[in-house]
Amino acid sequence: MRVLVTGGNGFVGSKLVERLAIAGHEVVATVRHPFEGMDPNRCIVLAEEASFSPLLDGIDAVVHTAGVAHRPAATEEDYSQGNRDLTTRLAAEVANSGVRVMIHLSSIAAREAASAEGRRPASYGLSKLAAEPAVISLSEAGKLGVNLRPPLIYGPGAPGNWGRLVRLARLPLPLPFASVKNRRSYLALDHLIEAILAVIAKVDQPALSGTYEIADRESPSLAEVVKAVRKGLSRRPGLIPFPPALLESGLRLAGREAMSEGLFGDLLLDATPFESAFTWRPSLPTLEAMEASLA
Repeated sequence: MRVLVTGGNGFVGSKLVERLAIAGHEVVATVRHPFEGMDPNRCIVLAEEASFSPLLDGIDAVVHTAGVAHRPAATEEDYSQGNRDLTTRLAAEVANSGVRVMIHLSSIAAREAASAEGRRPASYGLSKLAAEPAVISLSEAGKLGVNLRPPLIYGPGAPGNWGRLVRLARLPLPLPFASVKNRRSYLALDHLIEAILAVIAKVDQPALSGTYEIADRESPSLAEVVKAVRKGLSRRPGLIPFPPALLESGLRLAGREAMSEGLFGDLLLDATPFESAFTWRPSLPTLEAMEASLA
């Protein structure tokens, strides 16, 4: 199949392009700016307002990973334009093309925004939530449209909260997380890519269109995650007990409520509908995959 990947030089997009090619697919990737090592035969620089339509000729599947993620300086308008508007426009162009399947990388933040869960700023989640209906509506054109809502995605070189957690684990200091017994869902980058390949394999089943939560099967605590990360770094666990409530209070007083929730709160996803629909299952247990990602 010929697959178009947006955001082809991002954390997810770059690895996805590589894996799709290994799987035997012909891949075209779009990027906003040239980058070092860019393959001009595979990557196309596309201006922000440019149409995707000329690129869709002969394309069978579109995987939309591009968008505006958690940026400290991003405004509500930035999120709306980079997530809602871009995805809606791309879906409309896919509907009028020969593309048979579109996969949109949404976020569990969309669920949080819809239900007012959590303490994180809602602008990002709302923009993802607003983008999803255009993808689902592709089923009306006889195409498969799938929104994937992952939690934190981890893997080599992961940015954001995972990168910060790994840097914290690298410190030659004991960490006060031994008493943190929360439960959180995570998703390995490799597992996400396996899921995308599973969706592409169901290209002729538009009835499967919809929005799906996707995550590893296990939901480890912060203490378990740090142990796995430090094991992957060939380090001892180095965890000491400390009241989690005091840690949470300290972060909240410092205005870091989102960080507090991400470290100490619970976040559980239900990936069973996706597993059933697309015959997918994560290839490794979460802690084993986390450890392997740092080896």
